[in-house]
Amino acid sequence: MKNNTQNIKQFLNQLFEKEQKALAYEYRKETFDLYNQTAKEINELTGFDFIGVLPKPLSDRVYRRTEKSPLPLLRHIYKISHYKNQDHENLCACYVSSSNPKLHRIHECFIISQANNKFKIEANYGQDVDLPQWKFYGGDNTLKLSNLGQLISIERLQEPIDDEWSMKEYKKEK
Repeated sequence: MKNNTQNIKQFLNQLFEKEQKALAYEYRKETFDLYNQTAKEINELTGFDFIGVLPKPLSDRVYRRTEKSPLPLLRHIYKISHYKNQDHENLCACYVSSSNPKLHRIHECFIISQANNKFKIEANYGQDVDLPQWKFYGGDNTLKLSNLGQLISIERLQEPIDDEWSMKEYKKEK
């Protein structure tokens, strides 16, 4: 599983680097087309709208307000749990931070499958904004975070030290 974890981390890091570029492109009028191109590339890796494509440029006021913004930070990967699933030979739950994280806390959980040596985000869960629990946000809604199959292994990579709920999720055997 170590080798597979390295491959998943590589996939996620490449995805997060694309996301970082997209977030930087989004707030610069001259890179509007690059933003949409990068958003489409990211969405191909997920099968759902992970990042929205913009139908037209943002207002000039938004661009003026954000033109000197620093490059967004990359997401953190906290934990990768491997499952044996009847429909997906290789299924993982990857617990990650938000995009451009300011705190070390779990914000989302991507359910990732592998087929033909390609990874794909099958479903996206995030922390509910009103309650300390998971909420489905996109992808295959038949993949339930509470029932992904038989747990094979857990790779804990980094502790989400800035949030109590995140630490509880990090320590769970799931």
